[in-house]
Amino acid sequence: MKQYHVKVFSKKVIAGIPWTLVAATCAVLLFRAVCDEIGVFTSVFNVLKGLGISELLFALIFPFIVGFVSALPTTAIPLTFPLVLPMLSEMNTPIAVSLVYSCGVAGYLLSPLHMCLLLTNSYYKAELTKTYRYWVPTVLITLLGGILSIFLINWLS
Repeated sequence: MKQYHVKVFSKKVIAGIPWTLVAATCAVLLFRAVCDEIGVFTSVFNVLKGLGISELLFALIFPFIVGFVSALPTTAIPLTFPLVLPMLSEMNTPIAVSLVYSCGVAGYLLSPLHMCLLLTNSYYKAELTKTYRYWVPTVLITLLGGILSIFLINWLS
């Protein structure tokens, strides 16, 4: 077995840390702290109530849109959770998290910028529109089934 000197080992460990992910995580935490401090979430809730928009509907659509636009669940989830989860405070926490997460991932899966979709279509020379004919109903049925099962679990408990 090869032995490493402490200096070499520490350099390899530091080189292996995904610094962009660390920076992004810190930025999301800072974003949430600033928003909490200045009362952004309360203002958004009040605007939504004033417009007559259902908090549950917003909690389902907003993560979907962010997931669709960003095409990254690692972006959609940390950006939408701090805003949407307080809206669902009367709901069971695991149920609320499941709903928000499911909608964010569904948006990500349907995004034309989703790398797996792009690479698969490129490799197999498939047309995106033909792929979407099969892909969209599958994702939406899966999302609907997930949402219905989440509500069923909430109703039964």
